[in-house]
Amino acid sequence: MKKQYYMLLAAILLLFLWGCAKQKTPPQESSTTLTATVTKTPFTIDAGTQKTTEKINDLDHAMNLYGEFLAGERNPKGHEYPRGAIDRYAYFDMNGDGIPELHVQFGITGNYYILSCKDSELFFWGVYAYCSEPLNNGAVLTERPVGMNGIVSYSYFEFDFCGNEQLRIDFAKASPNSEGFYDKNSDYFFENTKVSKDKWDALAKKYFEIGSDKIEWISIVLS
Repeated sequence: MKKQYYMLLAAILLLFLWGCAKQKTPPQESSTTLTATVTKTPFTIDAGTQKTTEKINDLDHAMNLYGEFLAGERNPKGHEYPRGAIDRYAYFDMNGDGIPELHVQFGITGNYYILSCKDSELFFWGVYAYCSEPLNNGAVLTERPVGMNGIVSYSYFEFDFCGNEQLRIDFAKASPNSEGFYDKNSDYFFENTKVSKDKWDALAKKYFEIGSDKIEWISIVLS
């Protein structure tokens, strides 16, 4: 019976991990429109980076494109963007080139989008589940809330310069009584391998401690 329980738990875990994974295809056009008052926060090139005229011009151009997108005046290249109830947005550099990406989050039933600028055009850098957030090191951490089966799962993503996924780490914990209470008697998984609570805590700590305090979110003001 115990072996069957672990096999069932592992199967449920796999469904959780892939059900909320990074979406490869941007969503289709929606007829809902968004009217918002956008606050354009200046983004400056950090001291110590190359402050060339070209870089400053690229930065200004990207910020103008982002402003047009948030105002509903521009869509990412090749896609009609679904206008809806955007909760907040942020400017944060994910690849270290000195030009920030635009981060847009919908409500708890929507997705989290990252847009970037290349060759004077906007494009989708990444599309993730609503329960995702950017981290200070340019990675993304997805935390899926406790479900009816007592599982809470996490996925950690790292990317190359253009936003292509280079690394993914999955880990989760499961409460047999489905009450969302976790202790040494709960089940812990790291990369689909069952581990002890102490080992799981030590492995997961590396990703939880990265933090996201460098991202300054700006709330959308609907008019």
